[in-house]
Parts: sequence; structure tokens; C-alpha cells
Amino acid sequence: MAMLSFERKYRVRGGTLLGGDLFDFWIGPFYVGFFGVTTIFFAFLGTALILWGASQGPTWNLWQISIAPPDLKYGLGLAPLREGGLWQVITVCAIGAFGS
Repeated sequence: MAMLSFERKYRVRGGTLLGGDLFDFWIGPFYVGFFGVTTIFFAFLGTALILWGASQGPTWNLWQISIAPPDLKYGLGLAPLREGGLWQVITVCAIGAFGS
């Protein structure tokens, strides 16, 4: 894939949000950067937590796996993992992945 005329200006090291060369790299035609690394981190963590939550449940049938939200008695507080806390952590991972 040929490089476009304006890409030479932007494919230089440094000048990132955090400065320096931290997470300043490309994978093929895609720029990763700091927010790309945070997206990959949260996506893998959320997927791993979903698989772990599914392993704690009664079935491995993809159509019956359920990770339930916490009960209303917890309000906006953190619930124990087995009682809906896992759902809260997975939701934070989804917000982190989609938001960054």
C-alpha cells in the first residue's frame, strides 16, 4: 500500500499526547498511540472477565450464558463479584474500550 502525500508529515516519531515516543507506533496503515493501547487493554480485560464469569456459571451454552447486574439494594455502590460486581467491572471495561 503506497503512502499518501500527507502521511510523511504525520508518520514521524514523537509529538504524541504524552510526549516522547511512548506508544507512538503504527501497525500497518493504523496508528495505535496511547488510546489504542488502552482500547486493546480494556477489550482484552473485559473479554477475559466475561469468559471467567461464564466459567463460574452453570452452563457453557453460548445462548444461556448470563452475567447479571447487581441487585438494587447495592444502589450505586460496588457489589461483590458474585452478586453483580463482575457486571459492573465488565461495564467499566466496555466504557474504557469504547471511550478511548
